[in-house]
Amino acid sequence: MKALRIIGFLLLGLVAGFAITAVLGLALVPTRPADSGGREMAIFFGLAPLGGLIGAIAGLVFAARRKQPPQG
Repeated sequence: MKALRIIGFLLLGLVAGFAITAVLGLALVPTRPADSGGREMAIFFGLAPLGGLIGAIAGLVFAARRKQPPQG
């Protein structure tokens, strides 16, 4: 059961980290129409996976250190 919880938090952190990094990157990095998508590709294929990796590590740490509620 603990392994499923760890995997769940790992996947949640991965998806959340990727999404948050991609949205913030697109919102904060100025782009021009003449850029032909170069900056967007750099965000989606370079920056956002790093955010997903950091989120996955954070999810692992959270799941491993989280206390279980008392059974009963």
